[in-house]
Amino acid sequence: WNREHIFIAPTIAFDIGEDTTFTVEALYSKNTWSAFYNGVPILGTLEPNANGVIPANRHLADPTLDGTVRRTSDVTARLDHSFSDDVALRAVVSWTEGVQDYEEVFALPVAGYFPIGPSEAEQTRLVNRVLLTTDSNTETYAAHLDLSFSLNTGPVAHDLAIGVDYQSRNSKQSNGADLLFPLDQFTPTYSLDERPASPSQG
Repeated sequence: WNREHIFIAPTIAFDIGEDTTFTVEALYSKNTWSAFYNGVPILGTLEPNANGVIPANRHLADPTLDGTVRRTSDVTARLDHSFSDDVALRAVVSWTEGVQDYEEVFALPVAGYFPIGPSEAEQTRLVNRVLLTTDSNTETYAAHLDLSFSLNTGPVAHDLAIGVDYQSRNSKQSNGADLLFPLDQFTPTYSLDERPASPSQG
């Protein structure tokens, strides 16, 4: 099992005259990890198994599976302008995209679902697996505009703001589930060159 994290967040600002600043902020984040490790069956760990003991670090997923990728991208542009010491304008526009691709393997708690022989020892060598997939993409556009005021009414100081927000979001997601051929949890043979086959593929 392995994990990789990338995070970049640059910012640049320009002064356009004495009273105006233009700022651009960007963000990129990517997290990648191999197919989820969700433990091992109870038979052979906490309870006896006729085949012996299953190592605690036994992984049920083949390395040719893609695992999980989460990626976020964001770009924001902001304009700040001061008309005076008491009146200021702020305008902001942003774009954000979130992408998530999951490909995870989980054990099915059904002993002997794919039996390879009549004996308990032969059947409990195998662990049945299901592949769960999710592909999602969310894109968001947003805009913000506000005008702020500072004023005094006698001994009381006030900060007021008037503004408007707009946001548009488009999201797509697809989910899937499929059985994988069972894995011998004592002497596993993983698919190293191509994706593991599924019973539904023939």
